[in-house]
Amino acid sequence: MHTRPYLHANWPSNLHGFNLRVDRSKEIYSFNRKPKKGIQFLQEQHLLGVSSAEVAEWLHVDERLDKTALGDLLGESDDMSKEIMYAYIDQMDFRNRDIVSALRNFLEGFRLPGEAQKIDRLMEKFASRYCECNPNNGLFASADTAYVLAYSVIMLTTDLFKSKMTKEQYIRLNRGISDSKDLPEEYLSNIYDEIAGHEIKMKGTVNKPGKQGNVAELTQLLLLISLMDGRSWSGRQECDQQSSLSRGRRITRNVWDSLSLSRIFSRCASVISSEKRRRFLWNMEMEVISTAAKNLMESVSHVQAPFTSAKHLEHVRPMFKMAWTPFLAAFSVGLQDCDDPEIASLCLDGIRCAIRIACIFHMTLERDAYVQALARFTLLTANSPITEMKAKNIDTIKTLITVAHTDGNYLGSSWLDIVKCISQLELAQLIGTGVRPQFISGPRSHHHEHDPLKLNLSLLDPSVKESIGETSSQSVVVAVDRIFTGSTRLDGDAIVDFVKALCQVSLDELAYASHPRMFSLQKIVEISYYNMGRIRLQWSRIWQVLGEHFNKVGCNPSEDIAFFAVDSLRQLSMKFIEKGEFANFRFQKDFLRPFEHIMKKNRSSTIRDMVVRCVAQMVNSQAHNIRSGWKNIFSVFHLAASDQEEAIVELAFQTTGKIINDLYDKHFPIMIDSFQDSVKCLSEFACNASFPDTSMEAIRLIRTCAKFVDEKPTSKEHEVGHVKRSRNVPRHRFTIVGHCYRTSVPPALSVWYTYSFIRVSRVVKQEKLFGEHNMEDMNVPEEDRVWVRGWFPLLFELSCIVSRCKLDVRTRALTVLFEIIKTYGDTFKQHWWKDLFQILFRIFDNMKLPEHHTEKAEWMTTTCNHALYAIVDVFTQYFDILGPLLLEDLYIQLHWCVQQGESVHSGVCDKVRMYIQVCVTRCVCDKVGLYIQVCVRQGGTVHSGVCNKVRLYIQVCVRQGGTVHSGVCATRMLADNEQLARSGTNCLENLVNSNGLKFRETTWDKTCQCMLDIFNSTIPTALLSWRSEDLVPQKHVARAPGYRSNSPRFEPRRFQSFCQSLGLERGELSLMRTEENVEPSRQGILKYSNNSQSVAMDDIKTKVGSEHKLFAGLLIKCVVQLELIQTIDNIVFFPATSRKEDQENLALAQADLLHTEAGLSEQQREEQGMYRNLSSKHLLLLTDCLLQSHRFAKAFNSNHEQRNLLWKAGFKGSVKPNLLKQETQSLACVLRILFKMCSDEARRDAWPLIQQRLIFVCREALEYFLCLQSEAHRDAWTCLLLLMLTRIFKMSDERFAAHTSSYYPLLCEIMCFDLKAELRSVMRRFFLRIGPVFNISRSGGVP
Repeated sequence: MHTRPYLHANWPSNLHGFNLRVDRSKEIYSFNRKPKKGIQFLQEQHLLGVSSAEVAEWLHVDERLDKTALGDLLGESDDMSKEIMYAYIDQMDFRNRDIVSALRNFLEGFRLPGEAQKIDRLMEKFASRYCECNPNNGLFASADTAYVLAYSVIMLTTDLFKSKMTKEQYIRLNRGISDSKDLPEEYLSNIYDEIAGHEIKMKGTVNKPGKQGNVAELTQLLLLISLMDGRSWSGRQECDQQSSLSRGRRITRNVWDSLSLSRIFSRCASVISSEKRRRFLWNMEMEVISTAAKNLMESVSHVQAPFTSAKHLEHVRPMFKMAWTPFLAAFSVGLQDCDDPEIASLCLDGIRCAIRIACIFHMTLERDAYVQALARFTLLTANSPITEMKAKNIDTIKTLITVAHTDGNYLGSSWLDIVKCISQLELAQLIGTGVRPQFISGPRSHHHEHDPLKLNLSLLDPSVKESIGETSSQSVVVAVDRIFTGSTRLDGDAIVDFVKALCQVSLDELAYASHPRMFSLQKIVEISYYNMGRIRLQWSRIWQVLGEHFNKVGCNPSEDIAFFAVDSLRQLSMKFIEKGEFANFRFQKDFLRPFEHIMKKNRSSTIRDMVVRCVAQMVNSQAHNIRSGWKNIFSVFHLAASDQEEAIVELAFQTTGKIINDLYDKHFPIMIDSFQDSVKCLSEFACNASFPDTSMEAIRLIRTCAKFVDEKPTSKEHEVGHVKRSRNVPRHRFTIVGHCYRTSVPPALSVWYTYSFIRVSRVVKQEKLFGEHNMEDMNVPEEDRVWVRGWFPLLFELSCIVSRCKLDVRTRALTVLFEIIKTYGDTFKQHWWKDLFQILFRIFDNMKLPEHHTEKAEWMTTTCNHALYAIVDVFTQYFDILGPLLLEDLYIQLHWCVQQGESVHSGVCDKVRMYIQVCVTRCVCDKVGLYIQVCVRQGGTVHSGVCNKVRLYIQVCVRQGGTVHSGVCATRMLADNEQLARSGTNCLENLVNSNGLKFRETTWDKTCQCMLDIFNSTIPTALLSWRSEDLVPQKHVARAPGYRSNSPRFEPRRFQSFCQSLGLERGELSLMRTEENVEPSRQGILKYSNNSQSVAMDDIKTKVGSEHKLFAGLLIKCVVQLELIQTIDNIVFFPATSRKEDQENLALAQADLLHTEAGLSEQQREEQGMYRNLSSKHLLLLTDCLLQSHRFAKAFNSNHEQRNLLWKAGFKGSVKPNLLKQETQSLACVLRILFKMCSDEARRDAWPLIQQRLIFVCREALEYFLCLQSEAHRDAWTCLLLLMLTRIFKMSDERFAAHTSSYYPLLCEIMCFDLKAELRSVMRRFFLRIGPVFNISRSGGVP
């Protein structure tokens, strides 16, 4: 028994809840009926937010929504629906899901609509989101792959349970979908098995596919029933009070008024009635056709036979297979022999029906035969005379057009015959304008090239005239246009066949050299516009054909045709780009590829300029829609950057500059995928030597790019405005990033924790920005993508500019390169630095330059020096990171720079020098001069670099009397390599002095070992072993004009006339240097002589080049030895400290001579060198190196015979070759180190060993001094003796006595020499102190 519900005390609020639920039910009903209006109503009632994200979230959570209505809403093409769809899918999380699982999850919330365009939009966004959630998916090359695969899964779900698609068919269907490569068969097989075992289905829903209207009305009835029963929409009892039932009845009456049940029932009845009527009429029609066919066949048959009715559609195929040949013969004879319109009409209907049957049953051979026969009877084919056209031919043309309209989806390759006829029909329509008939029939035209008859309509038969005029009738023109406008109705395979046929005919039309036609090319552009709205799966196949065609046409020799192709391509591109593109798709890239191909292959400046202008217009008008197309745009500009046409380069660079300065500033996150291409493009602009201003500006833009890599926003959310959060993922996951970053840093790198929070934030931004979805970097860890996609391309392209450009440009590039490193290096990780220094060390690889490269010498003195010092600055700035990581590599590079003096000449220089040596010695200088004259007159185009060296070399050869010397080539290269070697040692000094305080024991081990290696590799030992036994008397050597055998000089006038005969200008003679021009810094080391010794002609090719190559290398080794000695002194005692000490010692001695007041105590100065940081082991190792260098110099300076031999061989300065500086400076540095250690309390444990070594070194030095014969040599030792005696004099009495007892006899012998006054003064004081120390006199004896 039913009782009335109990009324709760709080019945007003309870009633309000019931009222709200009923109102929301109305709103749900409104959405299910018309989703857009339902959303608008909810927003007007303030029950739903206005943003797309809020609407999408409601669509996710409200289970009462009709799934079919929701699917239709998400698939609509208007902006509102697309924004909601984007937000809806962006809120889904597909991470760590396979494609099938993600698709199941995707389709659970709505029913997939049946319209292909809607499915396409949903699948496209799904693929983009899936790749965004799974950027490290190793299977998909891009989102295009996921899109095609998702589509194929939908197709498989449909076909598997209907037509039973096999696994092999499914695998074959997905061939080449991953960037023209195949997905693994096992992967596709697993997808097939999963779908076969578990079909993709939606959640349960009340509606049925295809009957949304009835479902909506059923929803109304269910709502009505629930309200009448006092229940809510969910079926649960809501009323606990007596008043609730009356309330429900009132609402029921309101709802009943809004419904029209009579309309519902009448609509259902009309649907059922129309369906029954349709089936009834169809059965009646089939009965009439069957009876007519039976009567017709019985009336013409001569044999009485039973008539059997075909009961199944498949019965037609074998019947037609047997009869198609006689049918074709009968129809063809009737058309050819009979002009009766009725018979012709029947034959044409028969051919049309036969084509229809062949198409339906996919009978390719039969279809092609009938279509070709029909095309032949149009008289529009190549071998048909158009002057014989009759009315039946016009009817044939119309029939052919009708076939194209009705059976286009089944024509396949037969489209080619139809399109050819249409092409010729367009030409036939131009006859009235005066076109000669031979141009209608292609190859046949050559036979009528000189036919005086011109086609004049007035001379033709009136019937022919009328027939030809009919081709231009409005009906024919409209019907032809309908073929192209109706191409949108062709299915996916048919449209591809149609496009292929049209492209082939277009190429045939353009093949006529004298009168090319562009009818089909214009139609290609038209159908491209018409079909651009197709689903991506179909359009990609169409564009694969069209793109290749535009590649060919755009490179056509005719500029008019190529210009039209490029302009058409521009129009299509503008329209296509308007559609936009999701992340990770590449279709824009495929679409714009023809621009790149034309720019690369077409050498016409007009067409190239047109391509650049088209691309520039795209950038100016459609930049906000361009995604993957940026790669093609930068590729086109990259090709334009190397052009020599100023207009092309300027426009391309202006557009590139706009992209960098304006678009990167606003849209950099969505353009990040093309960043590498943009930097490469700028690099090419910088390397175009024809436009230096552009080069400098391009480098500035590269510098600007570094700012974008470092500063741009972290996510593409800022661009699209969507909330990328799944309903299954907590909100806080998208906000907490700092902790995740901090925990990702290896604990061993404690230095990273010292950086500020701002620096950490920059790193997080970079990693998120460059680490977002990019399918091309699947194998690169996410944290490294900012390096691979951002910093590395930037720095690498700058290094390429350094390698390729002239001095001013590469200097600027090198400066910017190191500015970027110094500014942003704090965000670099350890393994990034390793990659970076591989780039930097390439700068020193001069082996990449050809041996005859005219700028090789300039490269060594400028760029290498600049880079070397800059690298040391970078090391100093980031030593905490780079020291443990790359210090050893840097030492190897410094060692390499120092060693460049060992190989001065090679390749072409040696060959040229050898050739001229032979020419000079054989008195054939005139031939060489003639060759040079020709080169000079031709502007130096023929081996200009070699010619310069040849001419300069001849100057030196003639000046030196035809002797064999390397001349200017050797001298220039010698100076260049010497400079690089000096820079190597200076940089080593700067590195150690700047960072020595941070060195550990192991670091000092590497540093000292580096110095030891450089010392050992640069000792010029060959100076002691070189011999001149291969030299021959001078009388065997021929002399050049201007040489006198009795004089080492030459006659200027004869020499000048000789040089002028060689084509040398007067100004070039100033390049010759006399002995007075030699740098003062070279005095005292090895120098070239003005005279030379004769060499045997028979051995000239094998001996001379190697000897002078050896001498030049030895000279650089001597320079490096001096630089290393000074480097060690500056490292241990700081630069200029030793020089100041020598000055103080000299000043003290001079003060003693003048009997002025001067203290003998060592001047106190701040300790700035690395002495305190070096252990005793390291200091003693350095002294061993210095002593080795000192003893070698002593051995060479003492070997007078060897010095004379070298002097005679061609080396001579103001004195014979000597190594005085190396001898004295190395010993002075050793003495300073040992004396310093000897007085260092911190090294007390090592004092015995130090004192023993010091006494030994001092005794050895004094003994050598006593052996010196030359006054100048003894004078060079003055500072050494002052240093030694002054330091010993300042020692304690005990140590003073130990030293004095070892040197006393030697010092007494030294007193016998004619010493300088300052040295005598110091020795006087030294001897005066001996008395008190040894108790042989009073202490007061010392002044």
